[in-house]
Amino acid sequence: MLEPELKEEHNPAEPDLAARDTIQPSWKPLLWFGGSLVALVALWEVFLELGMNIFELLFDVIEHIWLVLIEAPEEMLEDVLAGWLKNHFPHEADRYSEIATAIGLTPLKLVLIFFVARWGWRRTKTEIWPKVRRWFHVRVTEVKLAWVELAWHYRILGGLIVLGLLVILI
Repeated sequence: MLEPELKEEHNPAEPDLAARDTIQPSWKPLLWFGGSLVALVALWEVFLELGMNIFELLFDVIEHIWLVLIEAPEEMLEDVLAGWLKNHFPHEADRYSEIATAIGLTPLKLVLIFFVARWGWRRTKTEIWPKVRRWFHVRVTEVKLAWVELAWHYRILGGLIVLGLLVILI
């Protein structure tokens, strides 16, 4: 009887040793993070107003896409159905066509939204999130390797500067 091959468990949070060797020590990610944080704090009002404008624009675009792709065909279907119902229910045709499309198309819209959301969640979980985690892990590893190469007196000086900034800011 053959024994099954035992595979080593691989922790995706830790890079391979070969990948770790290819990562070069660098202070650039830390400097970019610090500079971006300082710019964000200094220009908070500008970013807040810009963010609100971008959010409003994005909401308008999504609303227009929804109206063109979903609501307009539904209204056309209601008009055709109302025209057909005018032969049998002349006074209630508009109301009945509204009810028929609401009952008939709302579940289809919900199923469509469900499948699109499920596709987006799966794609994010399997493709996008691992790439983002890997990118951040590489940047953190670059800074850690740069910190390890730093002489001890510079480490102490850097730690004192960070502690001083924290005391001043808090």
